[in-house]
Amino acid sequence: MWCVFTKNLSISDPKKFFEEIYLAKSKLIEGSIPNVSKSGYAKHAVQNFENMSFTKSLFKNLEIIGQVDCKFIAVLEKTKKLILLFDQHAVHERVRLEQLCESYKSASMKLDQDVTIFLPHKDVSLLKRQKTHLNSLGLVVSLFTNGVTVSEVPLCLYNKSKKGTDIVFLTETLIKEVIETLKMNNGIIVNTPRVIQDIVNSEACRGAIKFGDSLSKNECLMHLKTLSECTLPFQCAHGRPTLTPLISLDKFYDTLFTKPQLHNLNAVNLSEDADTKGFDLQAGQSWIYPTNYPVRDYQYNITQQALHKNTLVSLPTGLGKTFIAAVVMYNFYRWYPHNKIIFMAPTRPLVKQQMDACYNITAIPHEATAELTGTKVQQTIWPS
Repeated sequence: MWCVFTKNLSISDPKKFFEEIYLAKSKLIEGSIPNVSKSGYAKHAVQNFENMSFTKSLFKNLEIIGQVDCKFIAVLEKTKKLILLFDQHAVHERVRLEQLCESYKSASMKLDQDVTIFLPHKDVSLLKRQKTHLNSLGLVVSLFTNGVTVSEVPLCLYNKSKKGTDIVFLTETLIKEVIETLKMNNGIIVNTPRVIQDIVNSEACRGAIKFGDSLSKNECLMHLKTLSECTLPFQCAHGRPTLTPLISLDKFYDTLFTKPQLHNLNAVNLSEDADTKGFDLQAGQSWIYPTNYPVRDYQYNITQQALHKNTLVSLPTGLGKTFIAAVVMYNFYRWYPHNKIIFMAPTRPLVKQQMDACYNITAIPHEATAELTGTKVQQTIWPS
């Protein structure tokens, strides 16, 4: 499927394909599933992912594309034709978390020395009614009038103490948390105590693969297979998502990957913008001058100029259109050497930043870009 999708590309290496998109979106991915603005390029290339949900059946329809930037596992969801990115650390963390929870379930370890904790009589009474639950946590206790003696603790607490944390502190923290939970919930305990969950979460995180770890395609496949067997495969130990939807190929394919017709290309004839005030007819033989689109339509229309018409557009600096700039730069070599990228901004240093970005991201040489700073006030060109 991936080979079919890339048949019109000059390269088929998934790493190179995702490099530009990832650079633009990496800042958005951290912490939550990102959504590209609906008013921009998302209108054409990205569906509204806001209300999209996934079930475990998703894993039956995945094709592994490969690892991206040693951080993500890129896959093609063949039914909905979506490209998804799985956070490799979050994926392995979730797998380890569920494996650890299963191995630690009801497991306990006898203490080298019993821990005695003095408590109010009413707290001791609460614990007496919950001895079965305490045993299920891995706690073996003896209760007396004004306290409790602990002889065995959950295995995860014991392992934590071997790494430097005081076992007495951990035991007291667990007992007191159980008591507080009983008081708040009328003597009922439903969830795993926070102190235990935090220890297991931390262990799952520390032992998981990290950003920067290289994975082969077979390793990517293995990690997603084990993730598919998890109870909660779509969130890591800390509640963050394990995947992010990136692109809908149905929306993206027809425009981005149609082979350009470069013969007899004339940007003036292709553009309705020739009559736009300030348009340079001579430059328009190979360039498109920016158009005064409303803010709500800006990203979509500027991209349409670049991709639908097989021509390049200039992009203003400082309007946060990094993703669109990356797409245009990525497609530059479809036109080169017939055209150039032009940049318009109020100052030359800002233009230079854009030109440097071209070179640093996609290796477009400076001589293949041009400046149009001119003498116009930027607001007269971009009133919105």
